[in-house]
Amino acid sequence: LPPKKQVKRVIVLPKSPKCFVALLEGGVIYSWGECRIGCLGQGNITRLPSPKVVLDVPEDPVIDIQGGLRHVLALTKKGAVYSWGDNEFGQLGLGSTLPKQTPQTVDALASRTVTQIAPVMASSLCVTAAGEIYTWGEDQFAFKGGPVDSRGVFTTPQKVHTTAKVARVTWLNRGPLLVAFCRGDDSPATGDYSGPACQQAGFDPVSKASMGGEVPMMGKGGKASMGKAKKA
Repeated sequence: LPPKKQVKRVIVLPKSPKCFVALLEGGVIYSWGECRIGCLGQGNITRLPSPKVVLDVPEDPVIDIQGGLRHVLALTKKGAVYSWGDNEFGQLGLGSTLPKQTPQTVDALASRTVTQIAPVMASSLCVTAAGEIYTWGEDQFAFKGGPVDSRGVFTTPQKVHTTAKVARVTWLNRGPLLVAFCRGDDSPATGDYSGPACQQAGFDPVSKASMGGEVPMMGKGGKASMGKAKKA
């Protein structure tokens, strides 16, 4: 890795433990190691002994990378999402179940500004600046929505309809429990969502729940509401 660049984040995928993906200062992604399913993001290369650039878009640098079991999501400063790797369950959000060996733009989210990416297992999830949740991939935990194939997967992002705006989500134990943090209409969409700071910023934590088609949420003033997924 470049010696003068600070490493922001390194991820290792649970089902590809020899594959390493790193985000460096300046928004450049590197990868190295071994992976036969495309997690390196280097095309047909399955073994890479030293770090090599995966994605470098100076006009829209990457600010975060996250990994599922064998797929990677990247989030840019302008709110675009890239995905690559295994896609057996549509977890890349590209409208198919074909794996991708290089970063692909998730075009279905192009009209949204994404603020958080949260892949888990063979599923993916994101939050937008408008306080929306979108999810796609394997439906084993997930919000019931369509279109799904005979195995119960959906290959494009599906909006989870809620009565509260969501600021951030967190998976517990890599699923299937989800904790979300909601905000009021006049609250900021970024910040510290834990403890007293959460309350001071106007965020109300959502109760954790099994992803069986509904996500119990707690809106402003402690009023409970429910979220269900429908086609965006």
